[in-house]
Amino acid sequence: MSGGPLVTNRFWSKSVLCPGKFYLHLVLSYLSESLNSSIAEHTAKLRRMLLQPFSKVTFTEATNYLQKAGRFRSSDGGLSKEEEQEICHWVGDRPVFVTDFPASMKPFYCASSSTAVDLLVPDIGELIGGSVRETDHSTLAAKMLRQGLNPQSPSMAWYLGLRGHGGAPHAGFGLGFDRLLLWILGVYNIRDTVPFPRELEKIYM
Repeated sequence: MSGGPLVTNRFWSKSVLCPGKFYLHLVLSYLSESLNSSIAEHTAKLRRMLLQPFSKVTFTEATNYLQKAGRFRSSDGGLSKEEEQEICHWVGDRPVFVTDFPASMKPFYCASSSTAVDLLVPDIGELIGGSVRETDHSTLAAKMLRQGLNPQSPSMAWYLGLRGHGGAPHAGFGLGFDRLLLWILGVYNIRDTVPFPRELEKIYM
């Protein structure tokens, strides 16, 4: 591959590199400049967390703790990043699965709030969100209506149509890859882990 992006950032000034070399240099430069003095401590911290089992609490248990500790600030029933981090600290500064969410907090395609789960990790907050999916056509349509969605609209009808003849029980989850890198590398600004950050005077092609 010839050519490459024209880059202006804290590592290079108007350098022309092939994409593969560019990202390799970006990672190596960041590690050498920002993590050199603390990388051993950070990796040891990760190893300690991964050697012990992940914790598990229900949403009610988590919010009860936050309320007793005077840390519950959410007004919409959800959890803020600060609250998620506090929950991780509460269970021993390790990753924790939060289960049994109120139905109002989960999208219409979740089978039930008890089958939904979020994985929270220290310093980051939510890393993974998942659930068992609703497969019943009529139940799915009713959930759409309860959440103010029109099952007959083009944006919803195609999804509802997938359940028109039934569906196999299944589940799914989403993992924030940029957040995963944030956690593994021990950085504090997600723009440092996004491949194409939208910033002035920076062009990533």
